[in-house]
Amino acid sequence: MWDWRQLRWLNYFGWWPWEAKTQRAFLISRFFGFLCYFIDFIEMGPEVAQVIIASKSGSMGPVIFNINQTLVGVQWAAKVATVYSMNKQVQDMVKRFQEMDKRGRALIGDKEVDEMSKYWEFRCYLTTLLVPISMTVSTLWLLRPIVYLFLGQWVHILDAWTPFDSSNVFGWLINYVLQGVHVMTAIWGLVVFDSLMCCFLQMLHLQFDVLKKALERLLYNGSEKQLTRCIIFHQEILRLGKDINSIFKYLILLQSIISTLVICLSIFEFSKTDGSIMKRINTLLLSGCQAYECFLYSWLCEELESQNIEVIRAAYRSNWHEASLKERRKLIFLMARSQKPQLYGMVVIVNTAFFLAVIKTSFSYYQFLATMV
Repeated sequence: MWDWRQLRWLNYFGWWPWEAKTQRAFLISRFFGFLCYFIDFIEMGPEVAQVIIASKSGSMGPVIFNINQTLVGVQWAAKVATVYSMNKQVQDMVKRFQEMDKRGRALIGDKEVDEMSKYWEFRCYLTTLLVPISMTVSTLWLLRPIVYLFLGQWVHILDAWTPFDSSNVFGWLINYVLQGVHVMTAIWGLVVFDSLMCCFLQMLHLQFDVLKKALERLLYNGSEKQLTRCIIFHQEILRLGKDINSIFKYLILLQSIISTLVICLSIFEFSKTDGSIMKRINTLLLSGCQAYECFLYSWLCEELESQNIEVIRAAYRSNWHEASLKERRKLIFLMARSQKPQLYGMVVIVNTAFFLAVIKTSFSYYQFLATMV
């Protein structure tokens, strides 16, 4: 079973104080988390102000760049707020996965579960690699002002309005620290949350694999105990899937809108801007990260949809012809329930068609912008 290390990572910025061992550590983590969230949230104010200022100047490039960074900030704020507001659901889900692991071992044995877990834990590990990669990429945002500083230019990490004079060393340094904290914590919150949700989905895949193996091994010897266990196990999997969806369904809707706009505006800016190479790279990486997040959710959710059909096939591969009439009825109920796929998302259904729709819509808006400007 996965160790849910993402929850510990969230607490690096105080966003999961329930990881603390003592009450004092809990209070310190919570205060630090609210402080980081407050600083980041306040920093979005100057970004919005800069969008208004840039729009009045009549130049599309600065406006688009500022809209992009503000949209990503909104996405980060929503995801971290979800962690805070739904912490009990997340904690309960971790406990339920641990309980499911015990039930799975009782169904098919420790050896089989351990073998299956290796594959899905490896996939979870690959998902977590998104965190250090994203943080490494984010250093490009931090390096850009320093590079320009050596060239004698006062450049900020983000093009945001500041209430103080940042044309001197002291003002520039304060602005650099505030914006640096904002960028690093925002990207950290985004990618760690997405990594956590993807690991929830992949651990749900593991439970489906355990169920399929248990169904294939069913022995119809007059005892309905094992079949009943499989049905209860299947019901719990469906409940877990529903609860996972309740955590991120609103965020997926928000992400579909923001990703479409960010990808569209990033491509437009990349094709039109006369800015520096580093700014172009930052823009390209921003759109790439948004597209990758959408793809990851779409791929995993579509795989879960197909798992329902695999459950039916696994039940059919068992020796059902040896079962009693009562056992066959129970098996038919399980197969009938599996015919209705469990969908993820709200308003928009998350699957590969969703990902393609985001990409197509982004390019459609880009073509419209390119024609109008």
